[in-house]
Amino acid sequence: DVGPIIVQAAVPVMPDDDTKALAARVLRQEHQIYPLAVRLIAEGRAKVVDERVVLDGVAMAETTLANPPPPEDAD
Repeated sequence: DVGPIIVQAAVPVMPDDDTKALAARVLRQEHQIYPLAVRLIAEGRAKVVDERVVLDGVAMAETTLANPPPPEDAD
């Protein structure tokens, strides 16, 4: 968990969340985005240059954020 962020997902914090519920929601998103990050690297589309992510030849802003669609069986 070091280095620049390649893919990141937004996870809502619900008013009735406890640490277990929030951790489960984060883990579901991690399961969605991790394969995407690995694929981008494996395909040579994502590279780290000077501690910044370059995606398809374009340097990404530190605030770039994408939220993948939830899995079919999401709560």
